[in-house]
Amino acid sequence: MRRCAMALAAFSTFFAAISPCGCKRQAEPAVEISGGKGLDADFREAAHRSIAKGLGFLEKCQVEPGSGDWGDPGISALVMIAFLESPEKPGPSARAFISKGLDKLVSLQKRDGAIYLHGNATYVTSVSLMAFVLSGDQKYTDAIAKARQYLVDSQVFEPGNKYSGGFGYQDRKDKPEGPYADIVNTEFALEALQASGLPRDNPVWIRAVEFLSRCQHQSEYNPVPWADTTGKYTGGFVYHPGESKAGDLTMPDGSKVLLPYGSVTYAGIKSMIYANLLKDDPRVLAAVDWIKKNWTLDVNPGFDVTRDLNQGKQGLFYYYVTFAKALHAMGRDFITDDKGATHDWREELIRTVVALQNEDGSWKNTWHQRWWEGMPPLATCYAVMAMSFALKK
Repeated sequence: MRRCAMALAAFSTFFAAISPCGCKRQAEPAVEISGGKGLDADFREAAHRSIAKGLGFLEKCQVEPGSGDWGDPGISALVMIAFLESPEKPGPSARAFISKGLDKLVSLQKRDGAIYLHGNATYVTSVSLMAFVLSGDQKYTDAIAKARQYLVDSQVFEPGNKYSGGFGYQDRKDKPEGPYADIVNTEFALEALQASGLPRDNPVWIRAVEFLSRCQHQSEYNPVPWADTTGKYTGGFVYHPGESKAGDLTMPDGSKVLLPYGSVTYAGIKSMIYANLLKDDPRVLAAVDWIKKNWTLDVNPGFDVTRDLNQGKQGLFYYYVTFAKALHAMGRDFITDDKGATHDWREELIRTVVALQNEDGSWKNTWHQRWWEGMPPLATCYAVMAMSFALKK
């Protein structure tokens, strides 16, 4: 218990380092993605067992038994989402500590609706808002409304600014270089706004599409020097306009192309769906084409693995979450890759994630420590949430 609590204390800087959707969507962006009979019963059973074991590990990691506190409000909210999103219905003891945890998040809410303890307001407010919504408890109605409005108000909106339409770290907003946004802050905020029922005609969604387009290799909508014009990277996303966590590539003419990678590309697809893009929109078509060309669960695709395979393990569990949420949002069971192979993504994801679980029920990124995935509570939240979305229909 003490060892787990010590690990969680290190999460106070996690959000600075990283990273019920019941609203009706206006379109179903799917290309060459077929329906099917769905997940085999054996894989469903394996996923249920694995999720239950993972939740058992997370329950033991509370700072104090039954406290609903995992040492940092952002991590606490993520853990509660893992419980509330899972198909394993919380028992009486879990419901009790979840209620305590949610009440603690409410106690941290500021006058403007933000929820945080030591910064990272966009992340913490977003995951807290999702936890409140998933709880279904009417006593959080006011907290939900205030948190939702805070996120709406925190969207960057400066016409002509490359970050306009996105969401970023709030502690950077007032720096001399001006507002800032990235795709990970943005996808967290958009998912929270979607879950909380922000009307589909709210201008937030139109502005978000503009920002997402600036993060994508798509020359029709994003004619910038760093975007690929050869077609190799078309459709893929980068971290924010001008930076990729996967690095860049110098082209024969001396120009530098930012390398797209898997986790933010799936985050971009999911966010475009939430923001009402139609299935035949060129940005959606291009993004799905990119994932077909880069289909894998062995690595977070896009990172250079030629000299070190572990480079592809960066953000692996966050990749699994965005992979599962994006493909679930598409509403199909099977995807045919660019080589003609058909993939049951739910089965493949469950097979992969279950195989990585430790005996104590946890997961841990043992290959690459970037973005704090070497911390078992975080990786375990991601793994549980990924499988929970794989089980949804």
